[in-house]
Amino acid sequence: MTPVQQLVASSTQGTPANRELRAAGISLLRQLKAAGVNPACGFFGLMGVWFALFLGFSIGVLGQPNTNQDSAASVDKPLSTTDVERFSGLHRGFYHAALRGTDWLARQQRADGSFIGGLIPCMDMVLDTAHYVRQVQATLALAQASRLTGKEKWAAQAKQAALWLLAGTVTDNQQPIGRAPRPPLVLMSRLGTTGLLLAAIHELPRPAPDLLDPAEELAYWLQRQQHEDGSLRLGEPGLVGLPPGDVPEESDPGTYGPGQALWGLAKSQIRRPQVWKLEVL
Repeated sequence: MTPVQQLVASSTQGTPANRELRAAGISLLRQLKAAGVNPACGFFGLMGVWFALFLGFSIGVLGQPNTNQDSAASVDKPLSTTDVERFSGLHRGFYHAALRGTDWLARQQRADGSFIGGLIPCMDMVLDTAHYVRQVQATLALAQASRLTGKEKWAAQAKQAALWLLAGTVTDNQQPIGRAPRPPLVLMSRLGTTGLLLAAIHELPRPAPDLLDPAEELAYWLQRQQHEDGSLRLGEPGLVGLPPGDVPEESDPGTYGPGQALWGLAKSQIRRPQVWKLEVL
């Protein structure tokens, strides 16, 4: 049994939502430490907001009773007022803090669906240098919030952001067609970014075929990055040696890429189940 298979087997206890959030939360805590994000910093960028929202919703939901079955219908079911009332005081605090953060994030979206890169409050400056990876992370946070709360406005905004992100992808000439973010938007972290974009689309409540069909192409591209020994290809020959940029995911794709890619495939398996996805996992 491979390490990934062992991880999947060990995650079968508890509800599907709790298993998923627990695994993702552990990964993100490590990512937060590696990225050196300082909550006291005066810069509020997409990366910090994404971590805060994801962990806020995760901590708020982890350990709470959930009797839903593992299906697409149950995945789309938002938390009810009764569910939130069952939270402990600490969990409820995290949950409401995440709601306020999501409201702020939603206000940072531009008309085209992209997000403002960040703010420097003390100088009243807007940073317009958001990397494609950060845009995917912001979209993922907004999609998760819309699914958990049932807020249609947030769902519409997350869908618009996902369509904007898909416009920055390219397809290959293989069959079935694969899709991934195009260079130079993403260079060394195409594996992880593709996985996060795939997860973001499947985090949306009731995504339509105009999103699910391109998402399957993202999944096919991820499948083709797997070696015979089960490991995933981190880089591409034509891109190796290019400057990594100032995003940690670009400079260290091995830390982020495989886990994010597998998470995206696991998310897509709920709505678009395929045997080959389980084989990759």
